[in-house]
Amino acid sequence: MRARFSTVVGLLLMVACQVPEVAPAPTPTAVHEPGPLEPSEPFGLTTVVLRPPDGGTAISLHVYDAYEPKARRRGLMHRESLPPMTGMVFRMPEERAGGFWMKNTLIPLSIAFFDADGRVLAVRDMAPCEREPCPTYDPGAGYHGALEVNQGAFDEIGLEPGWHVDLPVGLPPPR
Repeated sequence: MRARFSTVVGLLLMVACQVPEVAPAPTPTAVHEPGPLEPSEPFGLTTVVLRPPDGGTAISLHVYDAYEPKARRRGLMHRESLPPMTGMVFRMPEERAGGFWMKNTLIPLSIAFFDADGRVLAVRDMAPCEREPCPTYDPGAGYHGALEVNQGAFDEIGLEPGWHVDLPVGLPPPR
C-alpha cells in the first residue's frame, strides 16, 4: 500500500510541477510587401513608408512620383489596373486647397491627403468618372501632397488621419 501511495504522490508532484504549455505569442500583423511597378512616363518611381501614429508596424509602398505639373495633371488616367499595394504620390511645391477628380480614371481609388510634415489629414474613396461633371474629392484642408492607391487598400492596412507618409530623402523637388 505504501508503494502505491508513494507512486500516487510522485505522480501528483510531477503533474503539479510541470510547466504549463504556453500558447505561442500572436504573430504581428502581416507587413504588406510592396507590389512591383513598371516605369511609366512621365513619372518617377519611389517608395513611401506609411507609419501609424501609435508606432506600430510601418508599411512600404512602391509608387509613381508625380512631382511635375504634367505628371500631376495626368495622374492615373486611362489605366485599367494598378498592382496591389502600389500607388501614386502627388507632391506639390506649395500648400494647395481644393480636391482631386477622377476624369478619365478607370479604376476606383482611395486618396490620402497629407501636410508638409507628411501627416495624413483626410482619406477619401473615389469612383471612376465616366462623364462630366465629375465630382471632386476635397480634404477640407490645405495639403502638400496626396497618395492614391487601389480603393480598399487604406482600409486593409487601417490608414486614417494621423498616420504619416514618409518620402525618401533626395527626391527631386516638386515643381
